[in-house]
Amino acid sequence: MSAETHVGVWIPFTGKRELHVYEDMLLDYVSAEHQMRHAVLFLGQHGGDPYRRFGSERTVTLRSDPLPHGGPVFTYYPDDRVLAAATARARGTVLAVLSSSRPEADGWAAAVQAHNLLTGEPTPAVDAETAGHLDDLVDAGYGGGYNKRDNYIMSKVWPALTALLAQGRSSDFIVTYCLAKGLTATHAKDLRGLLPA
Repeated sequence: MSAETHVGVWIPFTGKRELHVYEDMLLDYVSAEHQMRHAVLFLGQHGGDPYRRFGSERTVTLRSDPLPHGGPVFTYYPDDRVLAAATARARGTVLAVLSSSRPEADGWAAAVQAHNLLTGEPTPAVDAETAGHLDDLVDAGYGGGYNKRDNYIMSKVWPALTALLAQGRSSDFIVTYCLAKGLTATHAKDLRGLLPA
């Protein structure tokens, strides 16, 4: 099972917070190709300047109710909860991410092969074996979460996690990849509980 696909564009975390410059890069790239009238901004950990080009009625947080319809969807420095919400809202449209250092959104970018504005290239997809392990994690999450007492679920989860960690995949990569595939924020939290900090 996976979320309805969406297109991704992102700026990975570089150690610098050139927010105005990076906001403009994301906005200009997306607005050149898509209708911005219905764009939505999900505020992440460090905010940004939400009203400069979005306006208050299209700038939302996890507490906003109801959420405005539309897209493309932007999010700056999302945590797992914000990335899950932004991914759900972006189904069938574009999600533009300005990544933070924690969590990094590199797994999400690989899952959707997001266009990296710093390199001008799409983010490489994972190989088929890695994708299979990650899909096992997503399926286990949809199957009721990551309950350590459920032997069937854990029989899928532990081999997948062991293989991914042996490849050198970070916890952020694993979790944000699964979020891109539609894992809920609650199940992402449970998954992080099984991973190294």
